[in-house]
Amino acid sequence: MHNPFQLKKLRKGIIPLALWVGGSSVLFGAILGQHMVPFQVNAEQAPENLGKEFTVSHFLNPDCGCSSKVMEHLIERGSIQDLEETIYFIGREDQTADRLRARGFKILVVPEDLALADFQVEAVPLLRIASRDRVIYAGAYGKDQKHSRKYDDLAIIEAARHGEGREGLPMFGCINGKVRKSKIDFLGLKYGKND
Repeated sequence: MHNPFQLKKLRKGIIPLALWVGGSSVLFGAILGQHMVPFQVNAEQAPENLGKEFTVSHFLNPDCGCSSKVMEHLIERGSIQDLEETIYFIGREDQTADRLRARGFKILVVPEDLALADFQVEAVPLLRIASRDRVIYAGAYGKDQKHSRKYDDLAIIEAARHGEGREGLPMFGCINGKVRKSKIDFLGLKYGKND
């Protein structure tokens, strides 16, 4: 037979432990969950292209760690000489903008919700390649973007220039749009409280 005093003592230890495990799971799930499921890229048009022959657009957010890694990669490689590459900073420009300009990239700033509404940018970092009014590629910079700094953007761009279209790689990154962020991260743990 069990001693009632020992059962009471055991419950006092198990209940806080269960609450801690459950609470931690919710918190870590809210913070890390966005990087476990890929975002769908739904870009049929490229409004930034405006009838140009061939463009490469990089949609990045300086508040996103994934975008920061891509920015460093782009600074390291520089823009492709005979190609117009534009970096769209979503929300605001940061200190890397001048370094990117120095490496030959054109920089534009687009408000978050405008990037979602007008450019269909649901998540960043997003690489989009367009020819005239048709999107050739829209997706991630590499096969394992969430765990690796190996980027395949140069190979993707070169294949697109030679007419080899391909389905966009799945994106694991940061969500875009204040309303969407508040729905996904309702506790404000990853993106902070949105106005």
